[in-house]
Amino acid sequence: VWTAISVDAVDQFQVQTTGYPAIYEGQGVMNYTIKAGGNKYHASLYEFFRNTSLDTWGFWGKAVNSVTGVATKPVEHSNEYGINIGGPLVPFGKWKDKVFVFGNYNGYRYTSATPTPITLPTAAQQAGDFSATGVNIYDPLTQAACTAANSNKPCRYQYSYNGVKNAIDPTKFSTVAKNMQSFLPSGIGTALQNNYIASNSTGLVNWSTTERIDYFVNSRDTLSLLFADGRQASSVPVGQATTGRNVGPVPYNYGQAYAPKTIVAAIEETHTFSANLLNQFKLGFARYNGPTFSSNQQLNYAASTLGITGQPTGQAQDAFPIVTFAGTDAPTNWSGTTANVTIASNYTLLDNLQWNIGKHSFTFGGQIAWMQYNVQSATGGSTPLTLAYAVTETAALPGSFTVTPSTGLAYASFLVGEPDKT
Repeated sequence: VWTAISVDAVDQFQVQTTGYPAIYEGQGVMNYTIKAGGNKYHASLYEFFRNTSLDTWGFWGKAVNSVTGVATKPVEHSNEYGINIGGPLVPFGKWKDKVFVFGNYNGYRYTSATPTPITLPTAAQQAGDFSATGVNIYDPLTQAACTAANSNKPCRYQYSYNGVKNAIDPTKFSTVAKNMQSFLPSGIGTALQNNYIASNSTGLVNWSTTERIDYFVNSRDTLSLLFADGRQASSVPVGQATTGRNVGPVPYNYGQAYAPKTIVAAIEETHTFSANLLNQFKLGFARYNGPTFSSNQQLNYAASTLGITGQPTGQAQDAFPIVTFAGTDAPTNWSGTTANVTIASNYTLLDNLQWNIGKHSFTFGGQIAWMQYNVQSATGGSTPLTLAYAVTETAALPGSFTVTPSTGLAYASFLVGEPDKT
């Protein structure tokens, strides 16, 4: 119910820490009641507002961003607002004291940015020039010819283009590689590492609404109806805090976005037999729909559009491939999210009889629960294609199949279409 019911709709709550009673079996360890209306109208409006412009500097004064060299307050804006209203459903006659209603709406907006350095291939590297890296790279397509000329001892010829060693002739670039790097942004520095500052922005747009109706049938019977609905939706893509995840522009960004939605409904009938004997009957329903999306699953970024064929239907065809780079001065990995969805439904029927006698309290009852839990780990039937690039494919072979250390570059292997594994 975490996305369906706001804090302002809760009247009382109880946290079970140890020795959970049988009455709560299967229902969690946090129990609470929702506010109810009365025979007089009551309402409230609330707003919580936060903005970076209102924030002061920290205790130690202005903090200089180690990447940009500029003193900047961390961007964090939030705005939570809502309304509660309760009272008689019919404000006159006998119904004024018999049917009560309560409603709540809660909205939440949040944005933040955490400028984060990542590594993207420099303009020179995108053009095939790796001379600035100080690492020698070798052409895997020359291995047969070099080996034949080297008394059948494995070797490769070093890349050279227009008289520049460790530069690759662009005509040797893989068509897929050229297509995949075509979305790289401007503003990439010349440093071999941490050469691009990504905003790493996060946004949330949440809402929830809760309604309750109570009908006092007579002095012994009360009927209550409850409905709550809510959604949490992230920005597309949402910011990341996990080390190694790309927070740069789409489609290289990790690409995660989510929009879970929860619905809760309950019908409760309470019958009082006497001051010491009470019966409670409940019928409840809860549903959670939690999809995760990939912002990299778009037609212009699709593997099939980039020139990769023969992939199964689903994200393998429709999403930008997940690309990993390993070794010296490797770029930050590209993409990463697999779109998926989790759907859970719960139907509960219970009846409790509470009997207070003297200093003792007894509860008798039973519960029937029907639970459904479905996970589709990869929507569409397949996961995104994963391409792993390493130094091995462009490293030197010194007369054996054991590569020479400190040679070869993963991005060079990428440009010439030589993945380490897929």
